[in-house]
Formats: sequence, structure tokens, C-alpha cells
Amino acid sequence: MSVSDVSSMIARKRRRVAFGAKQFLGAVCATALALAELRDNILYFWSPSDAYAKHVAPGTAFRVGGLVERRSVRHFGGTRIGFT
Repeated sequence: MSVSDVSSMIARKRRRVAFGAKQFLGAVCATALALAELRDNILYFWSPSDAYAKHVAPGTAFRVGGLVERRSVRHFGGTRIGFT
């Protein structure tokens, strides 16, 4: 093997490693962006105290989980509902 053959093999190997590193970095960035966008929606539900503490804007859809006392649900007209 000549010196030029060895240097061309090394150059190809470097390009291959660089390509793999760029692919890996791209996948890490895409995953980080997706998780950052979904951070509040990853939870299956919010507790009522979480929803109150986060000051959820009117019209925002989310799931509320918890226990409701029997016969404590009160309808105030429209979409307003109260419960214990």
C-alpha cells in the first residue's frame, strides 16, 4: 500500500465518523426539542391544585384527575362546574 492509499482511507474514515457524529447530534437535538415542547403535556392528567397553581388560561384543554365527593357536583350554567 502506498502513502496516498493510506491517507485516502483515513480521510474516508474521518468523513464517515463525522457523518455519524452529525447524525447523532441531530437526533439528540430533535429529541430535546420535542421533549421541551411536550413538557406540560407529558403528564396524563393534572391535579386540581396543579391546574390552579399554573394559572391555566381560559379555553386551554387539559385533563384533571382526582376524586370527587358524591353529590358534590354543581352546574352553574354553560361550562362552569363546581365540585368538592
